[in-house]
Order: sequence, then structure tokens, then C-alpha cells
Amino acid sequence: GADNLLEIVRLCPELTFEVVGRVDSQTENIVAELNKEENVRLKNDYVTDEEMREAFVGSKWVIVPYNSASQSGIIIDAYKFSRPVIAFDVGAIVEQIDEGKSGFIVPSGDNQAFAKVLRQAVSMDKQKYHDMCSSAYEFGSKKYAASGSAERFIDLITKQ
Repeated sequence: GADNLLEIVRLCPELTFEVVGRVDSQTENIVAELNKEENVRLKNDYVTDEEMREAFVGSKWVIVPYNSASQSGIIIDAYKFSRPVIAFDVGAIVEQIDEGKSGFIVPSGDNQAFAKVLRQAVSMDKQKYHDMCSSAYEFGSKKYAASGSAERFIDLITKQ
């Protein structure tokens, strides 16, 4: 999704993007282009747990413009830090987002639509954003935390 990210960054010059994590050799050219953009802060290196925590805490939204994916650990981590997510509707990612509550799902590959949703998201009023942050945490906890998994397991075996 680095190619999508580059286009989204260019479509939203008024927003600042923090790109964190080492990229693979296949996307080095795109990352070099991303690094030239004035609205991008890039850390293309190994990221410690503390640096990752700081990145999530310092962000308002987590964007996942993947071309393909089964699921994303980034989304699970975003929820741990009460951060809503914007992602393309690829793979099982749609199952990881409670549309309109824990984030937004955009039709795959539509970078114009992604940029539009991102602009709307960053300009929403404080209460709606706060509610989405709370919903992101709650949704993530129910779906991915050990306690939520235990509840789902117990429900599953007691309904049979």
C-alpha cells in the first residue's frame, strides 16, 4: 500500500503523516518519494516498542491503505491505544473495523475517496472523535483481548 499512501499524502498536503517502521526492498523507491514530501515524517528503521507506543499515542488516526491483506496487526495495536482506523476493504480487514464506530472502510484502491474520508475524519468535532476513540478501544478489547476471547469461547460452548 505504499503506492496508495504516496498518492494519499499528495492529495492531503494540509495533513501531516507519520510513517513508522522498516520497509522492504520492493517499496524503497516509493519510500524515497514519500521522504521528499513536506507533510511526511518518516522513520524507516527498526522501531522499538517504546517508539511504537509513542507513535500511536502521538497520532489521531491510523491509516491502512493496503492493496491486499488478510488481517492487520496494526489495527489491533491502534485499538490498544484507542485510535480509530481508516482502511481499504481488502481481505479480512473489513472484519477488523466496526464501520463508523471504530473507524472507516473505503472501497479498495480509491485513493480519492480515502483522502476524502481522511479529511472528514480529522475535521470531525471533538465529541464524535472521542466517541470513536472509545469505540475503537472497546471493539478491540471485545474482539482481540484475552478476556473478550474467553467470553466468546464460553458463549460458543454454552450455546451448543
